[in-house]
Amino acid sequence: MTIDESNQIEELLGEWYAWQAGYAPSLGYGRVDPSCRGFSEDERTITADERSETAERKVVKRRAEQIEICIDELAFEHRAAIQSHFKGKQVNSLNRECHASVWRNPRIAFSQIHCVYQDAKRTLLPVFLRRGLMARDDIYV
Repeated sequence: MTIDESNQIEELLGEWYAWQAGYAPSLGYGRVDPSCRGFSEDERTITADERSETAERKVVKRRAEQIEICIDELAFEHRAAIQSHFKGKQVNSLNRECHASVWRNPRIAFSQIHCVYQDAKRTLLPVFLRRGLMARDDIYV
């Protein structure tokens, strides 16, 4: 796996992690009457920038759903390493801001998590290429 491929996988996994972390289940009744679903008064005044942002969110959602399918096929060690890696990145940035050292895993060392994470990236590489989530370096146009 090249450095460029590793960086592409890192970006895709980071995008997936952010999408997954933003999930909130909808509880209770919907806010819209079923007969009026899909109608929005605001759609008449949407600017081009807002339309492009909405389209970008849809693209990110579809890509994250595809990435989630690939991650679900991994062994539990790989899934846990991916989650630990990104949670560690998130908490480490908070630790630096607060000058604290909070998040540690007493059961497994960071180096072991990193090795399993790199193995997970190697496992995901052919799957991402097959699904068209990554650009191939060996194809010249």
